[in-house]
Amino acid sequence: MPRELIANVRPYETRIAVMENGKPADFFGERAKSNIVGNIYKGKVVKVLQGMQSAFVDIGIGKDAFLYVEDVIANLEKMIEVWTDNGENKSGKKGMAKSRGRHRGPIRDLLKKGENILVQVTKDRIGKKGARVTSHITLAGRYLVLMPTVNRIGISRKITSQDERSRLRDAVLGSRDPSVGYIIRTAADHCSAKEIEREIEYLQDLWSAVTAAADDEKTGVGLIHSELDLMQRVLRDVFDRRIARVVIDDEDAYAAAVNFVQRNQKELVNRVKLYTGKKSIFSEFGIEEVIESALCRKVMLRSGGHIVIQQTEALVSIDVNTGRYVGTKSLEDTALRTNLDAVREIVNQIRIRDLGGILVIDFIDMEKKANRDTLIERFNKELMKDKAERTVLKINEFGLIAMTRKRTRKSLERMSTKPCPYCDGTAVVKNHETVSCEVLRELEKIAQEGVRGNLRVVAHPEVSEYLAGEMSQYIDEIRKSYKFEVSLLADEHFHHEQFDIFEEG
Repeated sequence: MPRELIANVRPYETRIAVMENGKPADFFGERAKSNIVGNIYKGKVVKVLQGMQSAFVDIGIGKDAFLYVEDVIANLEKMIEVWTDNGENKSGKKGMAKSRGRHRGPIRDLLKKGENILVQVTKDRIGKKGARVTSHITLAGRYLVLMPTVNRIGISRKITSQDERSRLRDAVLGSRDPSVGYIIRTAADHCSAKEIEREIEYLQDLWSAVTAAADDEKTGVGLIHSELDLMQRVLRDVFDRRIARVVIDDEDAYAAAVNFVQRNQKELVNRVKLYTGKKSIFSEFGIEEVIESALCRKVMLRSGGHIVIQQTEALVSIDVNTGRYVGTKSLEDTALRTNLDAVREIVNQIRIRDLGGILVIDFIDMEKKANRDTLIERFNKELMKDKAERTVLKINEFGLIAMTRKRTRKSLERMSTKPCPYCDGTAVVKNHETVSCEVLRELEKIAQEGVRGNLRVVAHPEVSEYLAGEMSQYIDEIRKSYKFEVSLLADEHFHHEQFDIFEEG
């Protein structure tokens, strides 16, 4: 079954699912004005941290952005040398393509507190961390990415034909300003030289507008250039000949999408469709249910096993369990079958949830190296469907695979949830035994401070029942020791960890 884009567009939120074989494979979500990745800001350096080789930059969004020394341009106006795409400089000497002004010295030599700087957001605000920014600006088009601060040409590895790579390189060399660089994107495969020339002209004009706004003395700290909205970004980056259709449930968004595709890839404009069904589009295509399940820690497998996904501040852990599946041959065979069953679902969950950073996957232990090799081969094959940048380490004898996946925006969980106000994000609450012990300690504390009347304890029914049953002897000891009565009252509206103790008149 061909791939499809299904878009649910509302004024407050846009959600887009990439369907493969009739099931959601990738998910993109954006709340109104929430995404800032790709935006360009005129910022002001507020703090330079020599010990961390970094700086904090005020870009006008409330929380200072983080700028690492490697992302600082020493002097935007200063050119080093103009290098051609094959790594030769003017003298013909071979070498790596150099960036303008990139500097590895101390950050205090590059930035001073209070100075203005033009930066672009590369990573969104995640948790308590501010956005990460760079002064190496990039401007993306359909076929090319303009890099004003470097002077080299790169080509997508997915364009494998050497003749096509040479043709595209020559087309860019013939039209570009030699002082800037470009990345030729996968979508440029087999596009015409005229289309390349037209996009170069568009990107150059866009960069000129950005620099003019940044140089304007009237422009203060704040936004200089906004990245495209989610719908347009997905159409630019994902929509190609392999997508059979784009289905959008909002008339205005549909009209805007048609205009966007008409300008950029008009041969595909007839694939953009307006959804007119009465049922919610995500419910109609079975997407809503998948998103809901993607917010759960536990995901069931077809074999009867399950995986548990736990996202923390530093990393994501994924644990594979046999669950109800007991196999028929041997423990090794059961482990292999469960692990192979888990592979596809793990990759699917990584894509749908947009999990990033460090991921540690704990597969079921297998003794045979051949089985471990089979597992890692299957895992890497499934990961080829994922467009995100990643690195995978080999599986060890304990069944652990560690990998990294590039994270630029909030995951589905981070976007859709917040820490539990009761458990403070630990995903657990105190049990009734622990709360009952806290009640007893508090009773003793109050008694030692002096009590004039009797005390009443109000708590969740489970806690009250446990105090009246298993802990009744300790309640009696407090009564006898401190000469006052203790009455218990259950209130089903109380949280499991909540209790009140007050003195009766």
